[in-house]
Amino acid sequence: MGVEDGSFETFDARVGADTTTVGTISIGGGRADFLVGPRLVRLRADRRSLLAIKPDLAGYGVGKWLELEPRTLNVAFSELTPRNVANRMRDGLRATGTGRYAAVPADGFPTRLGRTEVTPYRLPSGRVAFVTADAPYRLAGFTGKFGLSVEGELTAEVSVLTSKQFATDYAAQNRAAGEAPLQPARYMAEPGSEKQGSCTVRSCAESAVVAADGGDTGRPGHVVGVFSSDSAGKHVVGTCTAKLPKVKPHGSARVWCTTTSPSWRKWLGHRSRSYWFRMLPLSPGWQGDDVRTVLHLFAKGALNEDVVTGYGLYTAGPAEFFDVLDSLLGQGWSAATAWQAASNLADSGALGIAAPMLHAGTLSVDPKAGPGALEAGSLPFYREARRRYEAHGGKLAVGGYTDPSGRHHTGHLYDVTRRRVVTTVPLTADSMRGLRSQWPDAVERCRNANAPEGFGRDLVLVATPRSPLYWLGGDDVARTLRAAGVAGKDLAGIATLTVVTRTGAVVVRSSDLG
Repeated sequence: MGVEDGSFETFDARVGADTTTVGTISIGGGRADFLVGPRLVRLRADRRSLLAIKPDLAGYGVGKWLELEPRTLNVAFSELTPRNVANRMRDGLRATGTGRYAAVPADGFPTRLGRTEVTPYRLPSGRVAFVTADAPYRLAGFTGKFGLSVEGELTAEVSVLTSKQFATDYAAQNRAAGEAPLQPARYMAEPGSEKQGSCTVRSCAESAVVAADGGDTGRPGHVVGVFSSDSAGKHVVGTCTAKLPKVKPHGSARVWCTTTSPSWRKWLGHRSRSYWFRMLPLSPGWQGDDVRTVLHLFAKGALNEDVVTGYGLYTAGPAEFFDVLDSLLGQGWSAATAWQAASNLADSGALGIAAPMLHAGTLSVDPKAGPGALEAGSLPFYREARRRYEAHGGKLAVGGYTDPSGRHHTGHLYDVTRRRVVTTVPLTADSMRGLRSQWPDAVERCRNANAPEGFGRDLVLVATPRSPLYWLGGDDVARTLRAAGVAGKDLAGIATLTVVTRTGAVVVRSSDLG
């Protein structure tokens, strides 16, 4: 199913007559199992899919059955019951009932299956569906698997499953899910609770009361203390860390934190000076408990209190956000630019794609490209970077690459290990004519890519669910490209052409195109 950012989700679902559903979803390069009931959604996901669906839960919810709001999933499975599908067969697959998405009566096919009178309908895929002739309409059968395309956005393969088998499967999955886990606690320092302890030229102790909400407090983390010479906290003169004490849900405790930072001794010297102190608890399971990263980012001036507590990053996968910030700063980004770039990455939906590669040191993002290198329009390049990384590993660079001679090259994606500059083009046209019109522009963009000396040019076409190539694999991709007017001579100057479809990545050679 296509979504607003141009990506797509794949569902394998079994829908009951009462709209209860059991199935799996592939999204963001990950996979999740789900159960849909009348008023709730249960989800068990890996990290990548959880980052794409509910990133704020990725810190603690991986591999656990979670309870989510029904609107969490982008598909209303109640629309895919046998009765609703049958009605759509009769009314046309688009609201207008016309055009290439329409189901039309099919001549020459049986009008009775067993004792049931039916009306045969031919679908855009060429398959034939049989719908009961009288209301309430339902699917009575079809020739092989057939695709249902709704508004050009949702493509579904429909098959028959007995109601008894479905009820058994759903009940078994529901029992296996059990109770949803208790969310981990969030910790906050109570305003006005600060107390000063011993404060000398060598060290300074401060405390505050830290309270937990009603979540699980079984894994307490740390607090970070920040001493600054200004009320805004821009000039940090000392930091400290301390373990969070064990408290019960809705409980609280006073926590002492002492700085012995060299910066404190240098700033205070032998004079008495005023300072400001803030205590910031970290909440494991939400934004993580990586004290080193938080202190590093504070020293760079990239963080503020709202961000560290996680509330400012509630929908951005806070732990991954910190990893990206830390990685970009390590690559030479300024604090302000890294902050904006990481925010763009979170907004684009590529946070869970880029963060693991950045953290592993296999992906670099050019500081000269600025935050724009991580905006939503760059999402296809990050997906392709991950695909290549998983296929053969190696070093990848987004936004730009500086070769060994010191010459800087600006572009989208550089596969440094395989010495390729990569142009990625989403195929959004929904017809062969549209595919034919997209091809020349894709080839021109690839040939004009800024390639370092010794680098070849790779063209990657990503078929969206609307594309005629989306459902194809193997030799069918080359045959369809030939039918759209693509010839082998068009690949002159292009090292490799890869088409990414629902079935995987297909390499197309010039000899395959004639």
